[in-house]
Amino acid sequence: MKIEVILSMSKTSKGGQIFSIDMVISASIFIIVITTVIFIWYSYSLRLEENIKNEDLQIKAFQISELLIKQRGIPYEWEKESNKVKVLGLVSSDRTFSTKKLREFVKLNKSSIKEKLNIENYDFYFSLKDLNGALFQLGDENPSEAGTKPTQNAKNVINIKRMGLYGDQEVIMEFTLWK
Repeated sequence: MKIEVILSMSKTSKGGQIFSIDMVISASIFIIVITTVIFIWYSYSLRLEENIKNEDLQIKAFQISELLIKQRGIPYEWEKESNKVKVLGLVSSDRTFSTKKLREFVKLNKSSIKEKLNIENYDFYFSLKDLNGALFQLGDENPSEAGTKPTQNAKNVINIKRMGLYGDQEVIMEFTLWK
């Protein structure tokens, strides 16, 4: 009888060992799958967040370029008292730039322009060029540019170019928004 007990204990022990090995393998596979899913989820969420930031930057740059090239600003003659400007606009009529507004715009300090355009968290660069790419001079040696050109370290850079008129000449307005 003693021999039988030992024999039956040996059979039970092997069954328990097999069950334990199966449990360890299953748990390991489960942990690997869960870890992989979490890693993929994190990776896609970072990409999605980056895409959302980039789209937001694109929308802002497009809206600002529309505003500058199509609107006269508020008040309409803000260039007479640039400290009272509420909304910037650089044209005297649709796509026809006003020399006075351009002169006042490039004289404004960078933080004031960023505040008026609601882009405090971004940097910008504005320029008005002829079709050959040369900057216009607005008198008093002031070139028709404002802001800062993007650096090599800039992560997101959106550049919008729009055609317009300056006097009787076709020009390219360039507005770059970057972070």
